[in-house]
Amino acid sequence: IVQLYVDATGRDGIEYPTAVGPIDILGIDDRGGFVVFELKRANAPDRAIGQLARYMGWVQQTIGSGKSVR
Repeated sequence: IVQLYVDATGRDGIEYPTAVGPIDILGIDDRGGFVVFELKRANAPDRAIGQLARYMGWVQQTIGSGKSVR
């Protein structure tokens, strides 16, 4: 089960701002791990994978330190 992430300031995980761009949806699973969603309207080009990897890296290095990020 994944729920929408809400940070300490009350900011929710929809269009969650980061230093590498806004994450479309940032969730947290029942074990406290982060789940990053990147939504695309059409076939996602290879660069979308790089975008997702940057978001995941940012989460791991900041708010998700020591937690799983998928």
